[in-house]
Amino acid sequence: MYRDLENLKIEWSNNHRDKQFFRFFNKFRLGDNHYDEIKILYDDTELGIPAERQFYALAGIPHKKKWSSFYVERDRGREQNLFARIAPKESYIFIHDDALYGARMLPQKLPAHLKVVRAQKDLTDNIFDYCTVIERAEEIHVVDSVFMFLVDCLPYQNPTQKLFIHRYARSNPPWRLPILKKNWIILE
Repeated sequence: MYRDLENLKIEWSNNHRDKQFFRFFNKFRLGDNHYDEIKILYDDTELGIPAERQFYALAGIPHKKKWSSFYVERDRGREQNLFARIAPKESYIFIHDDALYGARMLPQKLPAHLKVVRAQKDLTDNIFDYCTVIERAEEIHVVDSVFMFLVDCLPYQNPTQKLFIHRYARSNPPWRLPILKKNWIILE
């Protein structure tokens, strides 16, 4: 979203106190960095506004730009190379379950009659190489992850493709649930 802004730095903090210290030290130019402007996203649960919408509002960007301005400079050669290496000739499902971090899908919630293509870090160093694999899959099965956002934002046509989010495998508090555009089936 901000990759072309050289003067933007995003600092992450998990708690309110650290955010306040950061803002205080910045005001007096204490510490290693000084910023002209600091905006803090609070994940305010009492607003009744999802965190994702808070983020876009804070940035002054209409939320619909998440999809309308999404752009990936695709490398069709790399995509085709990965597709040729990992995709079976018959129909398949694409899975991203992030099992390394404990977000594991239940086998009984996956179709047994289809071959499986699973996202793996050792297959490529670029998530966008999976675009062709994603577009051609009969079904997509993901947890709340970067692959879920990629599938939801990637403009492609596959009207028979079914999209599943295995939310039980990686839970989020209600205010942090992502806002999605495509017709996902949520598995709780």
